[in-house]
Amino acid sequence: MKAIYFSLALLLSINFCNAKIFYGDNDSIKKSINKPSFTALTITRIGHTGNKKEKVKMTKDENEDWNIDYTAYQNDQEMINLETLQNDSLWFEVLKTKIHFLPDWEDIQYKFSTFLEADLGNGTELLEDHFLVLGESDEIEIWTDKDQKYNKISYALPDSYYKKIPEVDETKAVATLIEIFRDKYQIFE
Repeated sequence: MKAIYFSLALLLSINFCNAKIFYGDNDSIKKSINKPSFTALTITRIGHTGNKKEKVKMTKDENEDWNIDYTAYQNDQEMINLETLQNDSLWFEVLKTKIHFLPDWEDIQYKFSTFLEADLGNGTELLEDHFLVLGESDEIEIWTDKDQKYNKISYALPDSYYKKIPEVDETKAVATLIEIFRDKYQIFE
């Protein structure tokens, strides 16, 4: 009988510990989730027509809060500088895009190529490589800092390429990142 009570007490204490681990208080969850060693993210949109440039900068302050700064330039003159906003939940959405793992544009251009076959009449086939190139009027530069390992990537019109070829996950990630800021702050439009 003692063994049954002991087993029951042990089982209840294990369940209590599991509940504490899985359903702990929000502050401990926030601290563990907020632990990614990211300290900065900068997104710059360069418009080659009209010489316009927009820059969003996310940085962590001494209180571990994420601050967001936005500046727009026209002909290298500062037009708009929004005051700093604090937004921790936005950072979680940014992390979901896995932007910090992406390669540069040159490393994924092969995904936009196709081969065409042509019969020359004598049974010979000619394979030719064609690249999909869209009118590139905007460029997105993204700079991340994670564990002091910096990643800078540059993409030409990622949302346009994503609409044309949705299976390329790199352009999907960048287009999703840009869309997050469009939806939240009506920038990068």
